[in-house]
Amino acid sequence: MQGRHRVVLVLVAMLAAGLAPPNIEAQTPLEPAPMVIEFRSPEPGVVDLAHDFGGRFTAYADGVECAVVMLAPNGGALAIGLAGQATACSRVGAAIALIDGRGFPLANRYFLHPGEQIEVTEYLVYPPHGGPMVLRLVASDTAAFEAARGRTISVFVGGAFVGTLCSTVVLEAPVVLLLVGLPDQPEACEVQGEFVTFADEFGRPYFEPTRNVQATVGLTYRAADALAPAPTPQPTDDPAPVPPAAGAGPASRAERSTAGLRPALAAVSVLFVLLVAAGRHRNTAAR
Repeated sequence: MQGRHRVVLVLVAMLAAGLAPPNIEAQTPLEPAPMVIEFRSPEPGVVDLAHDFGGRFTAYADGVECAVVMLAPNGGALAIGLAGQATACSRVGAAIALIDGRGFPLANRYFLHPGEQIEVTEYLVYPPHGGPMVLRLVASDTAAFEAARGRTISVFVGGAFVGTLCSTVVLEAPVVLLLVGLPDQPEACEVQGEFVTFADEFGRPYFEPTRNVQATVGLTYRAADALAPAPTPQPTDDPAPVPPAAGAGPASRAERSTAGLRPALAAVSVLFVLLVAAGRHRNTAAR
């Protein structure tokens, strides 16, 4: 007990003297650990992942590109949520999409949980002519990305400007991804050959319409495209409205409302005059 009291007294004396206690350092919050996905060959030496999947996998979180791994024959690993990656790459619960080097998506579905480690040994692939359409939107340059950063692009299926909303992505990275025809999307999103159209958050069409097919389609956006700020009302050539004349208050409006009755009133007046004249004529004849 005396030893403990002595330590406490020493610490109190040091604090009173303005000295920092030993072995006490300012602690900074730790960055969340990234999510790690490790790809392993199901049969090392037999199944060559680099050959079978085009040499690489790219991971997207909520459609935003996060990480790329160049595959060796027996696999490789990537990390999602590292410093410098887009905000979506650290968003808990973000949907993870994996695209191989040929542009085809894996059917493996994951959700982002920082610190989680996943080992992939089973590679689920879509059947021929049965997978989603993969749309990659790529900024033409840094200026294009900075002009469009944070904007939203939605994809619709089933019409030139209207249809079923299938997927939405926020431009948080120079390369983003839209998948059309996933199992959890409306059935209309899976109809092959239908029009696929795009719109920004203001409802303005963007990109040329394309067709819904099982393929990888790359689309490029530029700084001068439809991702500019919302349009402001433009002046028109219509003349300015003429202010009402003096006295055009409620009484004048009431007077105008009887304008249509004036011809009828005039006709009644003429008929009355004729009847009076006819009566006088009969009285004269009777005398």
